[in-house]
Amino acid sequence: MALAVPALAALATDPLYSVIDTAFVAHLGTTQLGAVAVGSAAFNASFWIFSFLAYGVTPAVARSVGAGDAGVAAKVGVQALLLALTLGALVTAVALLLSHPIVVALGAAGGVTEPAGDYLRIRSLGAVPVLIAQVANGWFRGAQDTRTPMYVTVAGTTLNLVLDYLFLFVLGFGVAGAAWSNVIGQSAAAIAFLFLLVPRWKGASNRPDRVVLAALLRVGGHLVVRTGSLLAALTFATAAAARMGLIVLGSWQITMQVFMLLALTLDSVAIAGQALVGRHLGAGDRWGADRLARRLMIWGVWLGCGLLLILLALRLPLAAVFSNDKAVVAATSSLLLWLALVQPLAAAAFTLDGILIGASDMAFLGRSMAVCSLLFMAVTWVALEAGWGGAGLAAGTTLWLGARSAWTGARFRSGRWVSGPSAR
Repeated sequence: MALAVPALAALATDPLYSVIDTAFVAHLGTTQLGAVAVGSAAFNASFWIFSFLAYGVTPAVARSVGAGDAGVAAKVGVQALLLALTLGALVTAVALLLSHPIVVALGAAGGVTEPAGDYLRIRSLGAVPVLIAQVANGWFRGAQDTRTPMYVTVAGTTLNLVLDYLFLFVLGFGVAGAAWSNVIGQSAAAIAFLFLLVPRWKGASNRPDRVVLAALLRVGGHLVVRTGSLLAALTFATAAAARMGLIVLGSWQITMQVFMLLALTLDSVAIAGQALVGRHLGAGDRWGADRLARRLMIWGVWLGCGLLLILLALRLPLAAVFSNDKAVVAATSSLLLWLALVQPLAAAAFTLDGILIGASDMAFLGRSMAVCSLLFMAVTWVALEAGWGGAGLAAGTTLWLGARSAWTGARFRSGRWVSGPSAR
């Protein structure tokens, strides 16, 4: 609980940067809102692609902590930071040079194109701070500390909120003001993280270490496959929903927003799993890691059952909050009923992912997610062709979660998950 609850707060707070922008800019006009939507989509892609800087660092540091080797933990942190600086600078350079073709490729047209490009160029200046925060979150989680990232993330988001209001409604900076508020808030958070971490990394060389960097990139490659497969499946389902009609699209979009919110809640247990399983394996306690993982599975599934009951009680009011269209509300209510019923299954899938990430079993996770996502997309395509509507999308998602749970569950029961490598 000491790890999961603060992790949940940090997870829930982090996406608020884009949510705050969207909420405030919506009052400026449709063109400005479209510009922020396109610019945010482009920038957030880098956040997801390079999420391995958090998920790859956590188990490596946790194993070092379990082994009582603070020097290795510091070395992993410094090398991950060097990687973040390099990748962040690359993201900024690409966005500054190619902002126009990027936003056009994402659908910007007419009056939206120029402000979307401006927004992306300014937001890209925050790429290095964002990736520094990824490393810091991963390192602190591995060190069994999720409170510090929570405090820093909440403070950075609060600063962004204040600056967003000031820049947009007091100084009238428009879309550019929304982008600058993000950059300043994320930069402040990155500086705070460095202030806290540099003393802990004292004595670690700041020169590139080919062995550690290669290990981090190898883990990163597997996690990019995993994350890319996940995003591809969800994007494909949204594209299919768009071709099924406005009612299906609207109800599916609402349901997926609720799905992502519940996924963040379930991920708090997964993050605790990453940190605790890694620590036990680092200490050479395979029996303890297995015992802990089984307990985490029980916690995760019980949390899923709790979310099932909550969503069952709230599905009708939730559907009405998001839309005034009776047809959309009815369709959304049905999808939320399905979403409630699959929460225990989702909990099993997400918790197993966290356990296997903690064991650094990244290659398996990348392969399994890719295959399960292809299965999901195949069912989605059939649903589109057969005219199954939202029920078909729900069936595909259920199969996706079930296949993930079954495959990773089999891996877990086999005991082979405890032999994954670490970035040391």
